[in-house]
Amino acid sequence: DLDTVLKTQPRQFEKPHFEPAEEGSEAIVEQQFRVKFHPRDRALQNGTNVFFVTGRSRSGTTWMAHLLNSHPSLFCDTNENSAFHQDSRVKYFEDWPRLLHPQAAEFFDRRSLDLARNGLIASLCSRVDKLSAEKLGDKTPRQDVHRILTALPNAQIIVMLRDYRDVCVSLAFHASRANDGAWEGFFEGPELGTLDNQFLTDNLQNYESHRDLETYAALAKQTPKQLKIVRFEDLKADTAKTYRSML
Repeated sequence: DLDTVLKTQPRQFEKPHFEPAEEGSEAIVEQQFRVKFHPRDRALQNGTNVFFVTGRSRSGTTWMAHLLNSHPSLFCDTNENSAFHQDSRVKYFEDWPRLLHPQAAEFFDRRSLDLARNGLIASLCSRVDKLSAEKLGDKTPRQDVHRILTALPNAQIIVMLRDYRDVCVSLAFHASRANDGAWEGFFEGPELGTLDNQFLTDNLQNYESHRDLETYAALAKQTPKQLKIVRFEDLKADTAKTYRSML
């Protein structure tokens, strides 16, 4: 009966319970991981037990992720899943209002958001490596915080902020290491202090074109319990104090 089928509602998901693992049993421990961290867990789906570490590249996001991983109740994935990266919405999607019927545009936007959320949660559940963890986190620079909070309304976000002059220097060294130590294209000469003008120009134009820092500041005021800005300089000056206030 088609009418009966259409009226049928899916059963509400209930996460199964598990018994404590036996000492030395890797199979049972692995099973506990799969049961405890289930992608359909409501607290993961709505973001209650999900957090993010983001900010501009080379701003201390990896350092922050490792600090959070030192806490037994937290797991922060450093693989950079990029589920909500600022660049993930390509030009075609920006043209949706012109190219697609509004209802179709809304449908595909919502579907892509659902896929990003579910893919991220599944990835975190497969990578978590400690049973004591209660919250799962993702470390990816340059995340779109508005899309994060749309997909996971209860999520918490830590934004790393660093003096952009230091960011440029760190980017230059990072680019050099990725290029087998070659300075060509990044520096005018072999001296570390003479940054290539084009390198600086490109980075400063990129800095100016993105308005994410304004977004971070506004959301930190509107939702202080969900988004916290942490300055790299504060974390370096007094790591323990800054870490405690963040937790």
